Amino acid sequence: DEPRLYLAYGRLMYQRQGRVDALRMYDRALERRDKGVRPLSPRELAWTYYQRGLVHADYWRDWRSFGQLRATVAGQFHCGKFQSNVTNNFTSSNDDTSWLFEFNQICPVEFDTIMSQYFMPRASLKQDELTALEAEFNAAIGADSTYVAPVSALMGEYAYLGTWDKAEIVARAFKAHVPDDWRSYTYLGLVLHETGRDSLAAIEFAKSFLHMPDTAVTAYENIAPLLQPDQQAWYATADSNVRRRALHAFWNALDPLYLTPANERRLEHYARVTAAELMFSSPSLGEDGWSSFAGQIWIRYGRPKAMRELTIPAGRSVFWDYGTGPDVSFQRGTNYHSFRPTDEGLEYSN
Repeated sequence: DEPRLYLAYGRLMYQRQGRVDALRMYDRALERRDKGVRPLSPRELAWTYYQRGLVHADYWRDWRSFGQLRATVAGQFHCGKFQSNVTNNFTSSNDDTSWLFEFNQICPVEFDTIMSQYFMPRASLKQDELTALEAEFNAAIGADSTYVAPVSALMGEYAYLGTWDKAEIVARAFKAHVPDDWRSYTYLGLVLHETGRDSLAAIEFAKSFLHMPDTAVTAYENIAPLLQPDQQAWYATADSNVRRRALHAFWNALDPLYLTPANERRLEHYARVTAAELMFSSPSLGEDGWSSFAGQIWIRYGRPKAMRELTIPAGRSVFWDYGTGPDVSFQRGTNYHSFRPTDEGLEYSN
């Protein structure tokens, strides 16, 4: 009857990709929450709901950008620069699509046309998992409103989807319960910026800097992802005084509206850094979202026009459409955080 034993088994099952077994163990722990050596504490109860939410989040994130190419796409891969027998034999929306990385790089116009006309989103098939993860993460927050992990997970999902009305509710509640946590200000600042309230967003981001650790300040003030490669090399070797002057000049040059008190482009940068950390951080891999490859692309270019995923062996091919030119491409395995750049994606982004 010890609930913590079931929690330990559940976590082990989850780490071994046994999602169904993990949920079963967490269910049994909740059934025994008032038994054992002592009842589950509010934090332990919140942790249990959070772990359940992660399971549902894994299911949902496997589908939220996933789609298939219509069977009628066969024979549409016409591009004189690209020569491959696979284009002639491609007949099924379930076929391996890893060769599309090269096609996207060599024939971006044709690739964009094909994806726009033949890509079928499949997220609606797993909408129940989105509902479930929301319920579990909200239950975790209800059990312990000071527990940051479910708040960040829920904010990350809403940031990815652009569901800012729901994100604002979560961010305001988090700030009310944990006003000394610097993230509470950045989360609300992100929402306010994305909904066109930049004067209020500027206040929230300014407050966040009063509470931030040095590592976070460095990440938010880092303009290297926005510079050209030769400028990045210079910036990396500059001393702190030179960097400070360069930072001031950089943002002044990009301020689109001098008559407003806020620098809108700088706020956009802060919002992108916040979103990147929420969406792409991976504690299990020891990686911050803002320093990941996907996070750096998000910080540099912002939200893509479209995010699409197709099947490849042992994972997914990921394409972020930014308009003119090839899509930025990744490969994604079973860990939804691990957006690994393809050779083509890395070459194009540089």
